[in-house]
Amino acid sequence: MFGALKYLFLYLYEASEKLDEKATAFAEQRKVRMEEFRQEKLAKAQEVKKKIEEKKGETSEKIKSQVRSVMKELGVSTKEEIDEVKELLADLNKKVEGLSGKK
Repeated sequence: MFGALKYLFLYLYEASEKLDEKATAFAEQRKVRMEEFRQEKLAKAQEVKKKIEEKKGETSEKIKSQVRSVMKELGVSTKEEIDEVKELLADLNKKVEGLSGKK
């Protein structure tokens, strides 16, 4: 009977060592998989961020274009047109002052 117990304990000891080895190997594999997952997640996040920035620029330009179009339809002057009118008025005022000073 003691011989059988001896072999049982040896078998259990071997089994526990193999279990420990497998658990260690599994933990290492899981660590590698988690690092790969983290790298993939970072790469996808950067890709999404890049696409968002591209779309943001495109959307901004589309909105500006639509606003300009609506303002043109409504007859609202643009900043450039108002600045041009201001320059023309300044020139006209100079001419009027010049004419009134000569008389």
